[in-house]
Amino acid sequence: MFAALLVATALLQSNSDVVSSATAPNKDRRVEMIHDPDSGNSVRIIAIKTGQTIRESELTLDMPDSTCLNILQMTWPRENTIAATCHFNSTESLYIQLDPATLKTRRAMMIFAGDAVPSPDGSKVAAFGPVPHSATEDQQSKYIVVDNADIYPLPPGKSADPLAPLAVYPKTESGDIAERKPGAAVPTVIGMHDIPTFAWSPDSTRIALIDTTYDLTPGPDTPKEIGPEGANTRTNAKSALAVVAMDGTFQSYALSVTAIPAKTTVRWKDASHVEVTIDGTPKIYAVK
Repeated sequence: MFAALLVATALLQSNSDVVSSATAPNKDRRVEMIHDPDSGNSVRIIAIKTGQTIRESELTLDMPDSTCLNILQMTWPRENTIAATCHFNSTESLYIQLDPATLKTRRAMMIFAGDAVPSPDGSKVAAFGPVPHSATEDQQSKYIVVDNADIYPLPPGKSADPLAPLAVYPKTESGDIAERKPGAAVPTVIGMHDIPTFAWSPDSTRIALIDTTYDLTPGPDTPKEIGPEGANTRTNAKSALAVVAMDGTFQSYALSVTAIPAKTTVRWKDASHVEVTIDGTPKIYAVK
């Protein structure tokens, strides 16, 4: 349902605006994304080759009630791939990859507002999965998707399946990830996940990420229900480095801190070592 329809169009209209552009790796072509205020939810794609030669196609999002408000990011990472992230709202974006030769869509996936990250070999794309627009905090448990399949975290006994992805949200209502604690005096949600960052392994087979699990209870201003983000109380927080395979299986390595600062990074040193930097202090973990 995330397919994009490309239709041949005429020359660029004068009231259109270039919102993003990228240059091919060998510098011989340039692609521009054009938003036409008169065309509803369509974004025009202009490929400029050898100076004045122009090919033009119109990208129409085949998604009801969806409008591409802006292009968050556009790159031309490989000679045969153009990538762009189309912004819908504060929690949902559409990531697409296009064939420069035909301007047809090769890949389309809904992601959490932000960047999608292609694997080093270009065969896969990882991102934070989308959550409902204007969702309460208990519906914003973070999770990672690869090519539209949930891979982390998964419910017990489940494995990643790109042909039959799990219901992506709300995680807390479905019980896929977090769940409401039965019989609790207050509506506690247990098993929430906060994943601030992740990185692909050099061989494109695993993802390293930082994961903080915690329970969520109402704050003092909303004692009987989960309130807006920031109004609730997090308890039982535990943080770990997780190394996740594409089938959803993972190895976990405990971190010495429970609250992960904003300036935290994770990167692979090589195929068996991951460096985690917290507040400027790096530590290297031997991983499987």
